[in-house]
Formats: sequence, structure tokens, C-alpha cells
Amino acid sequence: MIILRGIQGSGKSTLAKMIVGKNHIQHMETDMYFYDSHGDYKFNPSQLKEAHAWCQNEVNALMRFDHSPVVVSNTFTQEWEMEPYYEMAKKYGYQVTSLI
Repeated sequence: MIILRGIQGSGKSTLAKMIVGKNHIQHMETDMYFYDSHGDYKFNPSQLKEAHAWCQNEVNALMRFDHSPVVVSNTFTQEWEMEPYYEMAKKYGYQVTSLI
């Protein structure tokens, strides 16, 4: 698992896309929750908790089915915000690399 961490606009998604390239690498981020069926981004701060839960569930499903590596890019402004991902990595036997 590769965790990309940084402030908004720092290039996390861009770096994730470079890592993923044309390979079969999975990339997830909380912001994906806010895209509608037409591909339009509609951020709603009142849904942020649900968006983070959605991202964690998606990553858990990928790891459960042995997708490797998995790239997760979020702001992760606090260390504790990464804890669910570290727990999943431990549960499924993934090594974690974190880039800030």
C-alpha cells in the first residue's frame, strides 16, 4: 500500500495517477465520493464523514481481494487519520509506504 499525504493542491492525485499509469494498480481517495454519475465534482462538507468511510471500505475491499499495490491519497492532516489504513494493511499482510 502506498499512502500519499499532503495539503489540498499539493499534487497527491497527480502523483497517484503517475504511479498507477497503465498498470493494474488501484487508486482511491475520499474526493472520489463527491463525483456524480456525469463526472462532475460536487463537494459537500456535511458528507465528509461518509466519504471517508466509503474510501476506507473501498480500500478494504481491494485489499481483501489481493489487489496490490493499492494507492491511497488523502490529506491525512493528522496521524490518526491514517490508522484505519495501517490496520487494514496489517490485517491483509500489506507493506505500507507513506509519502508526504
